[in-house]
Amino acid sequence: ADGLNILAMSGLNATEMMQTLPEVLDLAASGGLDLATASKYVTGAVKGFGDSFEHASKYTDMIATGAAKANTNVNQLGLALSDSAATASSYGQTAEDTTLALLRLAEQNVTGAEASTALNRAMMDLYTPTTAAKKAMDSLGVSAYDLTTGKARPLNDVIDDLTVAMDGMSDAEKNATKNAIFSTFGLQAYNKM
Repeated sequence: ADGLNILAMSGLNATEMMQTLPEVLDLAASGGLDLATASKYVTGAVKGFGDSFEHASKYTDMIATGAAKANTNVNQLGLALSDSAATASSYGQTAEDTTLALLRLAEQNVTGAEASTALNRAMMDLYTPTTAAKKAMDSLGVSAYDLTTGKARPLNDVIDDLTVAMDGMSDAEKNATKNAIFSTFGLQAYNKM
């Protein structure tokens, strides 16, 4: 009943609730969660990425599988994905790329709400950079956007490109460049990834 109530409060109609409930039950069982919590994570992720609830299994699978592969659990990864979904989607990121970024953070013991906060900030720093950040990224030859299409590039690719571009710099140069690009939480995410 609590799970159905959360789904209803999230704006799902009866058909969507019936499509989603088996997935919520599976996620709750795999993570030892109550149905209300599992419902919040599924609806947060599906709605955050603007997807249809008929694809709810994709999100529950990513959470359960990801939790089994990284230093996190279903509860922490579900929270992080549902809390970062809307921001990630607004910056053109897929659920898969976002989950990968969260798993990279989990490998460095950044999980749950801390992971979503750091990841959201890193995305804001890269996809809506300050003038100083844009100048620093341009000097490295790294862009968060595909210059031919104008679409956002996958965050993990941008992070990797930044790391390669700063290879060979002195520690002082790297730190100055990173501080020009990232805010405190964004820098935490970059350094951990």
